[in-house]
Amino acid sequence: MTAATRSREAGVTLIETLVVLAILGTAVGAAMLALPQRNSAPTAAREAQLLQARLTRAVEASLGALAPLRMRWDARGYSFEQWDETDWQALAVPILSARHEFTGGVTLEGEGELRITPELLPPEGGPLRLTLQGGGAAVLRFDGYAATLETGT
Repeated sequence: MTAATRSREAGVTLIETLVVLAILGTAVGAAMLALPQRNSAPTAAREAQLLQARLTRAVEASLGALAPLRMRWDARGYSFEQWDETDWQALAVPILSARHEFTGGVTLEGEGELRITPELLPPEGGPLRLTLQGGGAAVLRFDGYAATLETGT
């Protein structure tokens, strides 16, 4: 038997084993990144990001329905409603239809009401600033069209 040939009974080489281990390691790493992470209690920053996404979705819903929406909030949470020519009603958009309650000690400063119009008009008195507290602070700014997180808070 020469060095270039191998019998079928010789098994796998070290290189083949290392290649298989590298492939398995890459697959496990990719799977771990794809899994949702279980973080501790919600923080103001995470709740502000969620509110930012929901405000963006509310603007889209207002434009799609050509009807005004409103967001009502207090220290414990917020909800969205749509005007149906006679009264405010729950939205048909599932992500916006239920009231969102804060958990983990997160609170929203003050209470109030925000109108979102298909004309993308800014809130009365200029852009709205919403401050969330809990696990740090986060400030969200809404100008009638876009919600942005303010940095340096």
